[in-house]
Amino acid sequence: MIPVLIEGFLSKASAYAPGIPSKATEKIPVVDKPTIWRLVVQQHPAQRAGDHYDIRLVDTATGKAHSWATKKEMPAPGEKIKTFQTFTHTAEYADYQGPLGKGYGKTREGEIVKKVIDVPTEIVQADNDMIRFNTYEGTSPRELLMARNRKSPKTWYLMDVTKTKESFPGVQFVKSKYKEIAPEAIDMSDSAQVMSAKLDGGHNLFILESGKRPRAISYREPKKGGTGIIEHTHKLQSLYRTETPKEFGDTVLRGEVFARGLDEKKPVPAETVAGMLNANVWKSRELQKKHGKLRAAIFDVVRYKGKDMTGVPYSEKLKVLKEVAVKMPELEVPDTAFSQREKEELLESIESKTHPSTHEGVVLWSLEEAKRPIKAKFSKDYDVFIRGVEQAVSKLGAPKPEMGALSYALSPRGKVVGRIGTGFTRAQRRDIWQRPEVYTSGAVAKVKAQTRYPSGALGKPSFLGWHADKSSPEF
Repeated sequence: MIPVLIEGFLSKASAYAPGIPSKATEKIPVVDKPTIWRLVVQQHPAQRAGDHYDIRLVDTATGKAHSWATKKEMPAPGEKIKTFQTFTHTAEYADYQGPLGKGYGKTREGEIVKKVIDVPTEIVQADNDMIRFNTYEGTSPRELLMARNRKSPKTWYLMDVTKTKESFPGVQFVKSKYKEIAPEAIDMSDSAQVMSAKLDGGHNLFILESGKRPRAISYREPKKGGTGIIEHTHKLQSLYRTETPKEFGDTVLRGEVFARGLDEKKPVPAETVAGMLNANVWKSRELQKKHGKLRAAIFDVVRYKGKDMTGVPYSEKLKVLKEVAVKMPELEVPDTAFSQREKEELLESIESKTHPSTHEGVVLWSLEEAKRPIKAKFSKDYDVFIRGVEQAVSKLGAPKPEMGALSYALSPRGKVVGRIGTGFTRAQRRDIWQRPEVYTSGAVAKVKAQTRYPSGALGKPSFLGWHADKSSPEF
């Protein structure tokens, strides 16, 4: 007989107790690729068992809610809590909020069962003794591990194993500074220099540990949040589903998270990439379906198999990058040119906007000397810090429901030196006017200008996009 849910309860004729079809603890199914379930936590003021929380991992495919009881809602980062596996409930019962009557789980008089957590969760790996699952509700992912105590099979331990800054001792989360020259100043015949495409996205460190998932972490620190890092690993789905080969343990690479359009023929603008990086994982994945998937490119080596590579010539670093890319194709090496002809062709494809990964410029690396790299970009642009929003007006002076101009400074706390009013789409103008506080609390814009005056003001500035690496993470 199929259990019938009546006002949140299963009929006694068809079930052992509310939400429990039988006294059965079903096996946890084997999951070997990321699968979406639900994580539900219900607060249960039980008359007999006392106050506790019921943790339910709901398999939406089977309708079974695998359940555990614990005295604490969820563990804190790095914490482990003890749980007790209970009978398998129905998926429908995971939504129940209200009193429980006589029998199993009866609530105290005047008290009710209520949900305190109800979110989608990604089951990364599971079997009958272990479950790895993640939640992605905030900007920082949360990784959790549930493991059975073999000596006491009904006892499980729930651990928050989310990575923090302390998880990567010795890694410096900083971005290298490059020299800059004009493209026409490049010496194409210089065989001591190698040229690579400069990608326009978000600068990340890629941390490789033997047998573990690669990690993509921004060089920036979050303004809030307990992990101390901004991790993008889970948004790069192809990278997150791989495992680092054992020979690449204790390796740290520098690179860029970027994207190509759905047709794979042109790069996704940096501000769109920034939106996909700064969204939570669920939103990011939806945006990638619309704009193009996030990709990882590696172009520098910080540490290789435990060896410091910061003072090593680029010829040695390039060998490492290519070796990693062969074994881990999810980590791409940007297009690289060695001969004069190759350099000319690469530069021309970027300048003519036919290169599929970038329209921005190139980077020059010294092959045999440990020199600072040099970047060459095709437009002279400036970073400006947004400080104010002005409303647009019609030719007759009537206010319009959109932004007319943005005032800017040249540093986060500097004085306002000018205004930008061109280069924006109508949608951007309307959004800025509707949410001005979003743009004045950490937005950094890239603008092109004909000149820069001694006052700091830019001559005829035009908006190019939002700076992915310099805007605040919240923006």
